Amino acid sequence: MLRKTLVVVSVAAVLMLFDCMSHDYVVTHPSTTGMAGLWQGKVRPMIPEWYPNDLDIAIRILPDGKVSGKAGDAEIENGKLLIPSGISSPDFNYQIQADLKGPLIADKGIERRTCVLFIRFDADELVGQFRAIGATFGGSKKMSWDFDLVDVTKTAP
Repeated sequence: MLRKTLVVVSVAAVLMLFDCMSHDYVVTHPSTTGMAGLWQGKVRPMIPEWYPNDLDIAIRILPDGKVSGKAGDAEIENGKLLIPSGISSPDFNYQIQADLKGPLIADKGIERRTCVLFIRFDADELVGQFRAIGATFGGSKKMSWDFDLVDVTKTAP
């Protein structure tokens, strides 16, 4: 009897762990958190050898959680503000998933189709990272580009 109980408890624990690791997200309503508005600042490449300059970023978060804007030379489209379900990082408690249209860095020919922002909302600043999704291998022309958000503050409601 004890062995059956341990097996059931172990299976339940494993299922809970997998549930916490799931990639399900809940759309948030930024009007209740103060996040709705226009946010502007810079993103700094994490690999400066690929590109040494900061890029401009502008993110418009609507009250219904939809997101648009611009990162570098690319337009941010079809974005949504999400709260990861399950275990969340103490560093980042929101995500923005969006499409990119046009080159991210036109003068280098760097173009990506999608991006994710991992952010923490600090009343008057968005802190976190911007990732332009690319291949796992292939150098700067093909791989994902990671950037730190730098001085991204709310500039309009």
